[in-house]
Amino acid sequence: KSSNKVSIQKAFIQQATDFESDRMNFSSKDKYAASRIKPQPMDAMLEVAAGTCACGRALAPLAGNVVCLDMTPAMLSVGKAEAEKLIFLK
Repeated sequence: KSSNKVSIQKAFIQQATDFESDRMNFSSKDKYAASRIKPQPMDAMLEVAAGTCACGRALAPLAGNVVCLDMTPAMLSVGKAEAEKLIFLK
């Protein structure tokens, strides 16, 4: 358990709602990373300190299973909402 967990969570709770904005979003880099990682349909991927799961969302269509972990539930909630948007767009 991190001794500064509360401080980290407090900082990222404040950032969570804006984390997907164009100003802060790193998705284009994550798509590049996915093209370099080249996951296969049977691969299981784990993203640790995932934030809003931008990398995990980029890997998900290519991998068999993606799990995203983060110590700030607010960040994961934003990531889940963004992932659900992608699912409904298909």
